[in-house]
Amino acid sequence: MIFDNKSLAQVTEEEIVAVVMEHTRERQHLEFKLTINLSNDDEKREVLLDIASFANSSGGYILIGVRDDGSGQAQRFEPELVGEVGRIAQSVRSLSQDNISERIEGIEIEERVVQGNPIGIIRVPASARRPHMVTYGRRTFFVTRYENGKREMTIGEIREAITEDTLGRRLSRIESAVARLAEDTAREREIRAMAAIAAEGPAAILLSENGEVVATSLRDRFRQEVGQQPYFRIAATPVSPRRTLLNVDATSVRDLLTHPPGSRRNGWNMEVTTARPIRTITGLVIGDKRFEYLELYENGHMEFWSPLGNHFCWRQTPEEFRVHPRLYPYPVVEYPVTFLRLYKPLLVDTGYSEDILVELEYRNVRNYVLRPGIPQDILFDTTRVLPYQEAHLIVPSMRLINTFDADVAAYQAIRLVYAGFQLAEDAIPFYSEKHGFDFPSSLS
Repeated sequence: MIFDNKSLAQVTEEEIVAVVMEHTRERQHLEFKLTINLSNDDEKREVLLDIASFANSSGGYILIGVRDDGSGQAQRFEPELVGEVGRIAQSVRSLSQDNISERIEGIEIEERVVQGNPIGIIRVPASARRPHMVTYGRRTFFVTRYENGKREMTIGEIREAITEDTLGRRLSRIESAVARLAEDTAREREIRAMAAIAAEGPAAILLSENGEVVATSLRDRFRQEVGQQPYFRIAATPVSPRRTLLNVDATSVRDLLTHPPGSRRNGWNMEVTTARPIRTITGLVIGDKRFEYLELYENGHMEFWSPLGNHFCWRQTPEEFRVHPRLYPYPVVEYPVTFLRLYKPLLVDTGYSEDILVELEYRNVRNYVLRPGIPQDILFDTTRVLPYQEAHLIVPSMRLINTFDADVAAYQAIRLVYAGFQLAEDAIPFYSEKHGFDFPSSLS
């Protein structure tokens, strides 16, 4: 099998170069793509079928950024035509999670630079949960992989995949569940231990090399501090934090915090205050928890808080705010976008190459409302919206590759916020797939 079925961390640059330079042909475990145009439904469906076909057979790899000769034989790298590999990788990950059932465990997607050529690599492992079904464009597909490519599965193959080795697969799932339980128990013990240490002082957080522990400890701290007050929080944590991942005393880091990229002046963004960042035992803080607050840890964790008061619920009468506070669309959208636009360049010079955990939540938002579009849109005031009925709106934790596209990642989180208020994606303002988020320079 190509690359010996290794994880992407084990696949070397030399092996990838050899596949192209030796003009390797596509086969049962290998597929080449020049790029993936994610605005094209046919290409979206095709990559979903490729991924499912690998999972339904014995696994395989997709190399993005490689031109073939039209018959499946690799010819050369195409750096000018591959497109934005980070955006493609993130979108493919989301696409496969949303359109393949059951979810394929263990898919790896990476952006690489090979001999100066940006490429994307997708590794799909053979799945014990097959057959996996692609659902796209109101159609469903079952596909598998053979030496000469993929094809639809027959009814007999689908039935066999469902029934084959049922006992073995059940035992495998039981073993996996026991292993996960052991991991969860160990993680819970570590989190409890870290929480006990953290009670002695915030610097204890820097000791953990487990991003989930760091994220959980600081999330709990936030929730405890805000109590019953309505608050917004977004946070990013390296999966594998290091004690001094970031040199917070570096001029470049302080300049980024005081002149955050992609933030408009006087907007709802990471330009928190004109004051300089304040050095703490754990890193840097800027702003005030009663208004806007940004905190950056030496271990790479960053979080932002803002209360859901008049600033977040702008342009409302006291009566409106008392009955059904309205989240103003600018902070709802602008805060997550500018947070991730700031966080990504902070990691650039650190050498960090693993994933990032991103969390977003609204605390104590029962009876709050969110309207579609912006106040200048006619639908903003005419669309009937329902007050939020739960106590909190918590977006499921997102795991991003370190080369994530800030606007795409923010859009995925914001989409879930709008969905929480029963609003569709087209209600989200300022976004286009081609240009990302584009905020007006000033409010009209």
